[in-house]
Amino acid sequence: KKDDLLRLEVPWGGDFDFAKNVYNVKTDKRLQLKAMGDGVTNDQKAIQKAIDMAASQGGGVVYLPAGSYKIEYESGCGILMQSRVVLRGAGKEKTIIKYGYGKPFSTERVKGKYGWPLGWPDCRLEGMGLVFPGFISTCGLSDLSFVNVNECGHFLHTVKNMPEGGEKIFVKNCYFDFSNGWGLTLVNIDKLLVSNSDFKSMTVDVRGINAPTRTWPWDFKNSYNMVVRDNHYFYNAGRFGVNGCHHALFENNVFVRNGDYQAKGETGGLNMDYVTDMIILNNSFLVKGHPILARNQGETILSQGGDPNQMTLGTVSEATAITIKDSKQEWQDFTDRVSTAWQYAVHPTNYMVAIVSGKGAGQWRTIIHNNDTVLTVDRPWDVIPDKGSHYIINQWSAYQLLVKDNVLKDNHQGIMMYCGGNDIAIVGNKLTNSSGIYLRADQRVAKKRYNLLWNTVVSGNQCVDTDGRRAAFVSLLLAVEKDQDLFGIGALGVVVRRNTVKAYIPNVTNSPIKAEGFLNYMGEQAAGNSKIGVNVPGILGSVWEYNNAINTDNAFIIGKGTHHVIIKKNQLENVPNPIFDLIDKKQKIGAKYIVTDIK
Repeated sequence: KKDDLLRLEVPWGGDFDFAKNVYNVKTDKRLQLKAMGDGVTNDQKAIQKAIDMAASQGGGVVYLPAGSYKIEYESGCGILMQSRVVLRGAGKEKTIIKYGYGKPFSTERVKGKYGWPLGWPDCRLEGMGLVFPGFISTCGLSDLSFVNVNECGHFLHTVKNMPEGGEKIFVKNCYFDFSNGWGLTLVNIDKLLVSNSDFKSMTVDVRGINAPTRTWPWDFKNSYNMVVRDNHYFYNAGRFGVNGCHHALFENNVFVRNGDYQAKGETGGLNMDYVTDMIILNNSFLVKGHPILARNQGETILSQGGDPNQMTLGTVSEATAITIKDSKQEWQDFTDRVSTAWQYAVHPTNYMVAIVSGKGAGQWRTIIHNNDTVLTVDRPWDVIPDKGSHYIINQWSAYQLLVKDNVLKDNHQGIMMYCGGNDIAIVGNKLTNSSGIYLRADQRVAKKRYNLLWNTVVSGNQCVDTDGRRAAFVSLLLAVEKDQDLFGIGALGVVVRRNTVKAYIPNVTNSPIKAEGFLNYMGEQAAGNSKIGVNVPGILGSVWEYNNAINTDNAFIIGKGTHHVIIKKNQLENVPNPIFDLIDKKQKIGAKYIVTDIK
């Protein structure tokens, strides 16, 4: 086993076997050009030549002793990293790299050997602080600071890599002041570590465009085998992009949103579209300053990967143990459609097909091959679908996801699973004045949206409303369109257990969720059709037990489309009505529900 010389504490830490070969940029005799680190001299060329020499000699650590290193340049980027090179300082308080002097230049004329402009994805006058080129391997940053002085206000790109990605990249014990620029962009990386680092972003928009989500303080799209832990982020606007990531751990990070500077558009926390095998553990999402306004959508932990262009629904013509045929289709190659679309989140399980009504409903499989009308799946059906059964083809927005022991305080919206998922556990989170836990399946067929929420556990969470600005709730909803018949199952096998919802008195009814408590129903827009959801279950087999409802007008709100609901052994405190049925507008215990031991 190789020694982890840099103490990265990841399985691949031993691959930095060159770490004892150190180039001191101020004193090393092998370097013809020395850096000064006095904050006045332009040290760009000296640092770059040291990086290039270390790479040419098989790898090394380029060491920047304590000082302030000015990086000024008129083309390319400030620093171009190389494989098998680590850029290390004497500590993030001691070694400071400053860039963003003068006016930025067009990055479009700076080309890599592989043909991509270094300005990807924007070839504008925006400047670049540090770039990891495509296919880079075994490199990193540690124990130093990057400060964007941003003299003209338009140096937007700080640290980023090219879309071809790379492997074994780390950022450890660093500080980044992005000014009003974009943040840390590391996409398509296999084996990524970001740890013990501090980040500050003051932007409220991009180029004067009211689209703060585009700032992406972090963007780790399609990266995998990654660990992001023990970091602190202070920011005005944007979301932290982890779309398409898999086999990832986000642990012990602190995200502090600055409420004194609020953009008009969307902003929030972690954005997880099309993720799998991901753990969000023991993070804090806090707000400093002015309370977050309702105009900011502000989803704190968000999954919303449900693009209609990635969905297909239809009716089975015939099936075998491992195939489905739909004679009315002319399918594309689903595998190819995913693998070539690098600019979008690439879901690791590829496309899946699920049976949502008819014989064999409740099963799903991964598509491994298809022609125009026939799909082949990865393993045999437990029950072979029959002719007339309904199916959907989609990508899970979240698959095998654990959200555990996180703290959310004073955010506008909480844990929001807008587009469903599969094998999700939301456990032990504490949401204070941060709305609630929102689970949604989607069946707006006219809009070509059909997202499933299957096999999900919500357990041991606390949703508390102390100031009356946002409703506290745990909700399981199905979005449908008015007068639209249900195509099939939307939510299946959701268990909500041992959670506490504590409401404000009087209950909040002017938020997107117009009630406080535990909610299980189809969207209100379905109320126009009295037959919808009578014979076809939209929400099937949900279990609500051992939960606590405090100060809520209704402990449980149930609506049409819900079948075989179990509400059992829940504790109520200061709750006048245990169950409210949206259809009859009254308390109801009927054939749809099994209700016992509500106290």
